Amino acid sequence: MNYYPHHIGDYLKDTAHLTMIEDGAYRRLIDLYYLHEKPLPAEKRQVYRLARAASTAERGAVDTILDEYFTLTDDGWTHRRCDAEVAKSREKSEKARTSAASRWQAKTHSDGNANASGKNANAYANAQETHGRTHSDGNAYPITNNQEPIQKNPPNPPGGESPAKKPRERKPRIQLKTFIDQCMQAGEKPISGYQPLLTYVENTGLPMDFVQIAWDVFKREFLPPGEHASRLQADWRRHFLNYVEKGYYRLWYAKQTDDGPIYELSTQGIQAQASLRKEAA
Repeated sequence: MNYYPHHIGDYLKDTAHLTMIEDGAYRRLIDLYYLHEKPLPAEKRQVYRLARAASTAERGAVDTILDEYFTLTDDGWTHRRCDAEVAKSREKSEKARTSAASRWQAKTHSDGNANASGKNANAYANAQETHGRTHSDGNAYPITNNQEPIQKNPPNPPGGESPAKKPRERKPRIQLKTFIDQCMQAGEKPISGYQPLLTYVENTGLPMDFVQIAWDVFKREFLPPGEHASRLQADWRRHFLNYVEKGYYRLWYAKQTDDGPIYELSTQGIQAQASLRKEAA
């Protein structure tokens, strides 16, 4: 697609909380989606390359946008609104193609009838002329015109594209407070049972108590009266894991040893730990 409708009011309503770099990343990703008319690659490195996200901040913005507005599926990162617009565009193109094919068939049929009429007229004229002309031996000239119209097979109409896939259902975007309330009602723990997080902790050797500090800082930011309490996410667990993987809060650092990495709290981590302990006291 080289064109898609951009509804400014709807866009601003859904993106007013984004930073300038996040807004730029979002526009670039949906442009790519519409251009290729298919989901973005599942591998984030490929998405970074397509979006030309080179710096840590730019890649962090891409991560935030993917986690908030896109859904990771077997086909890649899908977007409900983009899928709907692509489906509309394909349906419109298919209707135009069908209409063009119908006109083509009608024109071919009309041309065939016109050719047949012309040939019949010529044959009749030749026949009339033959009756008045003979060889010296009295034999009439044979009629050589074929009076039957030559049927032309119209070309097959242009082939249609495969039908668009039905847009996948995606989780509704909710606030962190709503997510935690839902976990409590379902008897679930927000993060401690999240397998991708546990796998990351196991593979990296990151202490779980450091992750807990990050979770408390995360809640301070996204729960009322936090700065981003109104922000919406479809998958808060995945969003938090992204913060841990990217080290957005800079709460710890790692030292490489022969036995593997050793993690220690940074200045920000020590300050956050002290502040959280004071709040809990």
